Amino acid sequence: MLTAQSERHTTGARRMDRKDELKLHIGDFARFSAAMMVLGEMAPERMTLAQVLFFVITASADMAGKDPTFSEIRDTLGEEINRSLHTTYRVLLEPSRAYPNGLGWLRQEPDPVDTRQKFLRVTPKGRRVLAEVLKAMRND
Repeated sequence: MLTAQSERHTTGARRMDRKDELKLHIGDFARFSAAMMVLGEMAPERMTLAQVLFFVITASADMAGKDPTFSEIRDTLGEEINRSLHTTYRVLLEPSRAYPNGLGWLRQEPDPVDTRQKFLRVTPKGRRVLAEVLKAMRND
């Protein structure tokens, strides 16, 4: 049977263990912060976390040799994060008449089998953004 004092000590020890466990990941948090700072500098002020996630997941899929589409990436992100993503992801695309302020980090490429579907590809500009993010993560 635990006394009040030993129970407080046990609870304190568990809290300390969690804090110590987080201390093991300080470098990871610092690298993540560095990456977010680079993205914050390279992205427009109003870029959302959903847009950043969309870009990183799309880039990862494209560089892995997959043919990511908007629908697949949206489904990966899930309902909670992509409420307005169907319109706002276009800020990541190359500038066009419809979206003259596009960042040019991604481009759309028609699927040769089904022209209604478009694959998303990382552009050279998008690759430079990713390279800067990785550089920031390594330099910490």
